[in-house]
Amino acid sequence: MNNYDSIITLVPRPAFDLRTWLLLVGALVVVALLHWMGGGSFSAGEMFSALFAGPGDSAAQVVFWDLRLPRFVAAAVVGTGLGVVGA
Repeated sequence: MNNYDSIITLVPRPAFDLRTWLLLVGALVVVALLHWMGGGSFSAGEMFSALFAGPGDSAAQVVFWDLRLPRFVAAAVVGTGLGVVGA
């Protein structure tokens, strides 16, 4: 018996387990729901066209890409940072 028999070997988890996928799907649902929140409501067609067409000149695209998405990203970064430091 050597000194290494008492060391517990750790098996690494897969990079994307169920919790990671649930968090990613939840984040995508929140991004999709951003269009229905706030003062200006947009239809599902306008939301998908603004989401997949990228930044543009329509009201839905401006609101999504210039207002709501940056706020969501900032909130996600701040929340991740607070979670890392244990606040």
